[in-house]
Amino acid sequence: MNWGMSVVIVLVLFLSGMTFMVGLAMRQTNETVDANYYDKELKYQQVIDGKQQLVALGQRVSIRDSAGRIWVRLPEAASGQLDSGHIEFLRLSASSADRRIPVQPGSGSVYFLPRSSFVKGWYRVRVEWVNGHVGYYYEENVQIP
Repeated sequence: MNWGMSVVIVLVLFLSGMTFMVGLAMRQTNETVDANYYDKELKYQQVIDGKQQLVALGQRVSIRDSAGRIWVRLPEAASGQLDSGHIEFLRLSASSADRRIPVQPGSGSVYFLPRSSFVKGWYRVRVEWVNGHVGYYYEENVQIP
């Protein structure tokens, strides 16, 4: 085999590899965790303040999977006078599986969803609520089996 044929083989292999990589890249989905991430970035000081309020409280949000339900328990000291809030289950690989639960005044400190309403996998759980005009924020990654 002469050197001309070797160059042609190398070019064909290179072009085949590039074609494969372009096809692979076109099939990927590029989703962000938040659709309105820019607006949330501008309001991030509220998140920092909410985390500091929860740390100062000395209690945590508890997220458990038992009896076919996903339980989210807010700290008792920070849920007596609930004003508003929400609990978000954000599926990291597919935003179509995201779930959002409103935190209602007078609804207590324990919230749950049936495990069957979730797609199995990893979720980022964000809990944000206002209790007695004080904002709280908690975030954790959770795997739902």
